[in-house]
Parts: sequence; C-alpha cells; structure tokens
Amino acid sequence: QVALLGQLREQAKADGNALLMVLHDVNLAARHCDPALLLFDGGEHASGPLTDVVDEAALTRLYDHPVVAVDGPTGPAWLPG
Repeated sequence: QVALLGQLREQAKADGNALLMVLHDVNLAARHCDPALLLFDGGEHASGPLTDVVDEAALTRLYDHPVVAVDGPTGPAWLPG
C-alpha cells in the first residue's frame, strides 16, 4: 500500500495532475495526502492542509474513539487510545 500510494502520488506530480484518494487509514493518508478532508456525522466536515486538519481531537471525533499521536520516522502515527 505504501509503495503503490507513493508511486501514484509521484506520477501525478510528475504529470502535473491532481490525485484524489479516499482512504480510511489515517496513517496512509497522513503519509501521502495534502490537503485533507474529514467527513463527520451530521454532514459536518473539516478541510485544509493535513497538518491543520488532522490532530488527536479531530480524529477522536471522527472515529468516535480516543486516538493518540505517536512520533514516527515520517511524522506522527495515529493509534487507538
């Protein structure tokens, strides 16, 4: 998954194209996407640069379960709390 998403992103960038991804794995999204769009219950949403939109509070609300950030080599990894 990591290799394929990396290849897709690089190909789109090389061609000057945009790439739309729908991912349910926040860690894959955090590694390969910017900007981000989070869709909450009730039709609410948050959108913008990934670093502005994705944090513990937003993901806890999104998944209706505590989420914590753990520092990783490519940035934070998001885990169930």
